[in-house]
Amino acid sequence: MGSDPKVYEFTENRDFIVFLNLLIEITIKHLRKYEMYFKELESYTFSKLDEKTIDLICSEKFDLKANQKRLLDNIKINYWELKSYEDKLLTPYNLLLNAFADKTSNGVSYWRFRNEYEKKAKKDNKFNISLTEFDENIRAIFNDMNSLRNYEHHLTDAKFIEWRKYRENQLVNFGISKNIWPNENIEIVFYENINIRYLLSTYLSSKELMGNFKLLLKYMKKDYSKLNGKRMNIRKSVEQGTLTFKDAEISFNGIKRHYGKLR
Repeated sequence: MGSDPKVYEFTENRDFIVFLNLLIEITIKHLRKYEMYFKELESYTFSKLDEKTIDLICSEKFDLKANQKRLLDNIKINYWELKSYEDKLLTPYNLLLNAFADKTSNGVSYWRFRNEYEKKAKKDNKFNISLTEFDENIRAIFNDMNSLRNYEHHLTDAKFIEWRKYRENQLVNFGISKNIWPNENIEIVFYENINIRYLLSTYLSSKELMGNFKLLLKYMKKDYSKLNGKRMNIRKSVEQGTLTFKDAEISFNGIKRHYGKLR
């Protein structure tokens, strides 16, 4: 692709079309998994609530913090059941955050596509196609996703500091001096149950993110149509055959290219 075998270079319009074509394909596959796992979470969430509460949380203006007193705190959710749903969502969730909002120089993302095209357009008039214009809401979604991506991909100092403060406050609440912690004993506590608000927070944030993922995907499609000069369409099919191990070549060769073993 260029002097550096690990870097996808944009030299002509076709490079941008290929980039966005493959990115849309990957994104739709990730989004399908995310939506499937979200529906499982939704079914589980609704099974724990009465119809009145379901109607409440499905209303457009519902705010979890403002309605805490109206929720039944006596409903306990099995901790491990909730974590199993969260863990299933986590992989496509992180992959979608990357696909949309990775701002690293060699990260394959919609943000990078837009950024690279805008840079080219300023220097070369052959890149003269006006991409879909973003309003403040879309730009805010991009920034929020990038912040989420950076936060989720790292155990940051900020989170670690809060963890330390939380633990020290626990000791104070139990009448234990902070000076005797940490010591030679490391105590790890697991909970069997979790408050209903944790489940609702997971459900509502996952629902909002799915809406944002779908919204940005629409913009990707619009940009692809602009670059390609034709209105695009997505054709989905299910092959009756078997996905073979040979199809793993992309991953294996990708690893080799990453480590400089392919040019």
